[in-house]
Amino acid sequence: MKYYLSLLFAGLLSCVFIHMPAKAKTEKGIITVAAAANLNLPLNEISALYKKETGKTVTLVFSSSGNLSAQIKNGAPFDLFIAANEGFADSLIKDNYADSGSKKVYAIGRAACAFSPKLSKKIKRLEDLLSPDVKKIAIADPSYAPYGQAAKEALISLGLWDKLKDKFVYGKDIQHSYSLVKSGNTEAGFIALASVKPDEVGYFLIDSKLYKPLTQALCIISSSKNKKEAELFSNFILGSKGKQILKKYGFDFPK
Repeated sequence: MKYYLSLLFAGLLSCVFIHMPAKAKTEKGIITVAAAANLNLPLNEISALYKKETGKTVTLVFSSSGNLSAQIKNGAPFDLFIAANEGFADSLIKDNYADSGSKKVYAIGRAACAFSPKLSKKIKRLEDLLSPDVKKIAIADPSYAPYGQAAKEALISLGLWDKLKDKFVYGKDIQHSYSLVKSGNTEAGFIALASVKPDEVGYFLIDSKLYKPLTQALCIISSSKNKKEAELFSNFILGSKGKQILKKYGFDFPK
């Protein structure tokens, strides 16, 4: 049975907004960041370091880049958008939802395939997903999640998409796909390298030649009332300490 959670989620975007606690609206220095789900681990670490060094709290909201972009266009009160694909930042800028001069490429991501440690035979390549032991494969909806799209491109490149599509369980974002593998609800799943905890799942990197580069960019939202603070935090991400954390989680950087 397939789960089209991301499609249901997208259908609710026109009426669902991020709930902002009263304190977050009034406390000086706080910004709210819409961040791609693959940044959950590194961005929490970066924001904790930022608070330690500046005393300023950053509120983080994680989801797929497509869902967050749609929420921004529907008026969600974000200050900074950190996408998993620069195309989503470009779209917001084109439609005047984000400031054109604020776009910055901060990293290049890597796609991976995770598998349950319970499998009798480890998966070493995408072709191994054809095994009858792999009954379900988690994938973030390619329409909204850049890493789901990268996985689709890789499978199409190898002629595997149509052969595997009946096994797919669609998640709302890349972090959801990871949790499906971790919990054992699927035997395998397409994830971001940055999401991996090696003690929880097995994994291998997907050949980056099989999908378009995951060039990740951020931008400041035009309606933000805290643009200066958003710029300061984005500069921290792009600085040496932010990059050091991103590198630890497997991100590359543009040359």
